[in-house]
Amino acid sequence: MRPPSYTLLENLKRIMRSIKFFGKRKRSLRTTAYDSTMYWDCEKHGEPSSREVYLPARVWDTLNPSERYASVADLCAHAGEQLPIQIVKLIARDIIRELEKIHASCGTHGDINPNTILLSPTDMRCLIFQFCNGSQTSLALSESSAGTLLDEFLASADSNPIFRLSTVPTVPEDGYHLTYADSPALRAPEYILGGPCDSSTDIWTLGCVLFELLTGEALFDPQFQTVELGLSSDESHLIQIIELFGTFPLDMVLSGKYSQRWFTQEGNLKIDTTYYPISLATVLQRKIARRDVVGTAAFLDGLLQLQPDHREKPKDIVNHLWFVT
Repeated sequence: MRPPSYTLLENLKRIMRSIKFFGKRKRSLRTTAYDSTMYWDCEKHGEPSSREVYLPARVWDTLNPSERYASVADLCAHAGEQLPIQIVKLIARDIIRELEKIHASCGTHGDINPNTILLSPTDMRCLIFQFCNGSQTSLALSESSAGTLLDEFLASADSNPIFRLSTVPTVPEDGYHLTYADSPALRAPEYILGGPCDSSTDIWTLGCVLFELLTGEALFDPQFQTVELGLSSDESHLIQIIELFGTFPLDMVLSGKYSQRWFTQEGNLKIDTTYYPISLATVLQRKIARRDVVGTAAFLDGLLQLQPDHREKPKDIVNHLWFVT
């Protein structure tokens, strides 16, 4: 069943209520562990640099006792699992900009998920302040004006980020190891097969995360019918990927260390099951407004290509038309 429909203003009010909730909490919100050498030292360096990252809760509490950083998972828990598409576009734009910098330096994040995408209540409050035409206590502007302001914010090339990634893990030289132990539904197909992982793996994961934020449901459920059909979670995951995106390329199958568990030398899946192909657009139209389906499906399709080297590069989609339509 489709969840309740909210206007942009109603969604902003829900988010503001979440922010107020964050501010009232006495304990720190859930954050990811950080390398203590990575955070910005205000006494040594003055103003934040381009290398500023979100601080560990214990450090931030000392410097800013009235402020807390929250994750997108926290935001979903209080504003609703299905975020408004305008906010998801903002998340996508900010994370793609950050990935552009990470990938340009030959790095890979390796653990993008709703818990590692962070914002501060101040950041979001500043954005809503712009929508409210100077009023932080009410949303006294028209629905059309709110949409126009957000479109302008998304289109701006120099607007400050609201959402950021919490840490910057890197892939070791062998190109194989990434830590997705806590997010099996977000694992890229090459990771499941034991193939080489690189920056393109981040792009697949981001596509899965954005789908989940848009619809309120995970794109893949590795536990689906594992008991009923006697499948492993990896087998169920692979079947779902094939149903949505088609047959695995043979070279991709042959490059995986674990491929022989599930595939023949010809690249065919060994599992005897019935497939039910479905398109990404068909899945989306059950969950988001009809007017948004085509553009959203086209954007996500560029991120969710089976072949890693066919996935979009951050530098090529940072100004994608989807952000302003």
